[in-house]
Amino acid sequence: MVSIVILAYNRVSEVLITLEKVNGFLKSFPYKSEIIVVDNASNDNTSEAVSGKFKNVKLITKPANNGVAGWNSGFEEAIYDYMLVLDDDSHIEYGLKEAIDYLQSNPQIGVLGLEIEGGPYQTLNDPDKQQLVGFIGCGAIIRKELYKKIGGFAEWLVVYGHEWDYGIRCIDAGYTLELFKKCKVFHRVSTLNRSNLNTYKFSTRNELMILHLFYTRKKKYYQYLLLLNHLKWRLIDAGFPGLHSTYSGWKEFKKMEQHFTPTPVSVATQNYYTSKAPSLRPFFSFLSKVLPSK
Repeated sequence: MVSIVILAYNRVSEVLITLEKVNGFLKSFPYKSEIIVVDNASNDNTSEAVSGKFKNVKLITKPANNGVAGWNSGFEEAIYDYMLVLDDDSHIEYGLKEAIDYLQSNPQIGVLGLEIEGGPYQTLNDPDKQQLVGFIGCGAIIRKELYKKIGGFAEWLVVYGHEWDYGIRCIDAGYTLELFKKCKVFHRVSTLNRSNLNTYKFSTRNELMILHLFYTRKKKYYQYLLLLNHLKWRLIDAGFPGLHSTYSGWKEFKKMEQHFTPTPVSVATQNYYTSKAPSLRPFFSFLSKVLPSK
């Protein structure tokens, strides 16, 4: 019924905690399940620790780290219809049965975002069952049927922003994304391999690339708007170091864009993404008059 796919990289103590908690949770879970751990080329003995302690885990050890696309190796091996996506430092707390039941009753949903507590990105104040255009990647359920149709997380992303890329592709394939707050994931947020400045850089780069790949309508306008919003947020969050990281992300995007041929989604999908993506919210009303319209 559900394959639990965990991506691990150089956080051996965290992934062991996650597996302890997931195994404990599954003792009372009524549906068939499996646990898959993808070791994304860790050098801290993650694979040895997992295989030595958890014989029930299907372990995939990758020879090279390919970022968020490492999850795809687990998705490919998953044998069940639904795939619960977890970080190595996040774990399910309750409501998985209810989430699976909800997905079975709503076949149009391709990705079910879950209630996330802990960390910088949470859903505690968001309305239940709202329609989404992205999700929080440390806790979501992907329908295996959707994966078979559109593939997994894009290799070019490396880190951050894969939820937006996957969301726009999901919608364009005719599925929806929805938030389901009766199922909760707790994100413990290890500080290992995490940097806010790195987040700012890659999220700017990747969200700009999403517009380059998928937009035809007012592409330049929305790219400028996105960049200005990111600069505003990072100045508030981190001051000038945040601005510098955002600028670095923009420079990396400019280097990359010439190597990627656009594959536009439908205008309806573009309009829906525009209406939902936080980075495309109006900065100031006068911007529509001063920024490029095409």
